[in-house]
Amino acid sequence: MNELIRICGVALTLLLCLTLLRDKVPAIGLSLALCGVAVIVLLFLPMAARVIRCVRGLMTATGLDDTLWAPVAQVVGVCLVVKIAAELCRDAGERTLAATVEICGAAAGILCAIPLVEQALRLIRAI
Repeated sequence: MNELIRICGVALTLLLCLTLLRDKVPAIGLSLALCGVAVIVLLFLPMAARVIRCVRGLMTATGLDDTLWAPVAQVVGVCLVVKIAAELCRDAGERTLAATVEICGAAAGILCAIPLVEQALRLIRAI
C-alpha cells in the first residue's frame, strides 16, 4: 500500500511539472515523462515481487506446473510494456506510432499465449 501511495505521489508531482514545463520548454516533456516512468517502475518492483511470490505460492499449493504460469506472465508483461510505450507515443503526439505499437503488442500477446492454448488442447485430448 505504501508503494502505491508513493507511486501516486510521484505521478501527481510529475503531472504538475509536465503541465508547467510543456508550455515553456516543449522538448523536455517526453524526457521528463520517461524519467518519471522509470522512477515509478522502480517503486513498483517490490509490489510486483510480492505478487509473483503470492502467485508462485498458490501454484505450489494447487500443484500447477510453471509451464502454465509462464505464458500468462509473458502476456501480462507484453500488455504492460505496450501500454506504456503507446501512451508515451501519444504523449509525444504520435498517435499512428502508438496504434502500430498496440497492434504489434497484440500479435506478441497472441504468440506468447500459443503454448498455453496448445497445452489446454493436449489436456482436452487426454480426457
